[in-house]
Amino acid sequence: IYSQYTLIFKRKFRMKKMMMWRHSNHFKYISLSPHVTKNAQKHLDTKFLNFHTIYLPIIFKKSVPNPKNKYIKFAVFGYGDSSQMNKMLKLLSKRKISKPYEIRIISMDIRGTKGFSNVRSIGTGKVLTRQEMEVATKDIDIFINLYKKDFHSLGCSLSIFEALSHQKPVLHLSNPGYNYFNKPNKPIGYKTETLTEFVDKMCDMIENYRDYKKELSFFRKNITEYQQQYSIDNPNNLLKLKKSLKFEL
Repeated sequence: IYSQYTLIFKRKFRMKKMMMWRHSNHFKYISLSPHVTKNAQKHLDTKFLNFHTIYLPIIFKKSVPNPKNKYIKFAVFGYGDSSQMNKMLKLLSKRKISKPYEIRIISMDIRGTKGFSNVRSIGTGKVLTRQEMEVATKDIDIFINLYKKDFHSLGCSLSIFEALSHQKPVLHLSNPGYNYFNKPNKPIGYKTETLTEFVDKMCDMIENYRDYKKELSFFRKNITEYQQQYSIDNPNNLLKLKKSLKFEL
């Protein structure tokens, strides 16, 4: 189930009717995160519908060295929420900030970012190759994500796995998808509830970058451990994937 279906679930659950129609053991549904299955259970009989829960299949990159920057560098990797980005940049532009920083847009989508200082676009409106995107992440300290609370309740964002793959901590607004992977007992970054709180955290990180380096390294250590748990190379994950694709006649 992907996040674009979220609105359909809310509108009298028309998708539910379609999924239930003439359902049989010839149909299976693959959920790309445990939180998706958990939230779907509020609306669906996931056992009857043959739901299989796996982690989004991915082979993570090998160990990446810590950035050695003189000032903090944030990045948006891939498509984000351009409206939210514009709101965030407007709030940030009103703050008195004494230290340098960079917000790098690693995407062809630069909407909402024009006219703001400290924003650097890699794509400038053109499609980036995978290699270009990966090269642009090397000196980034932290990925930022601005999806709101109603995002990723019934979907799993690839962006969180990009952060895990590139071993980048995350700064995000609270939403079900990111909250699942950024666990309080073993965090991989910072969760904020509002855009104002988000900008407050950015400002503090900009002004006190040196003080944050140790904690960012701690997050990267946690990410390395999560890679082993979530990777498709993990025999348990590979077994679940094979089972989800197998049909019994």
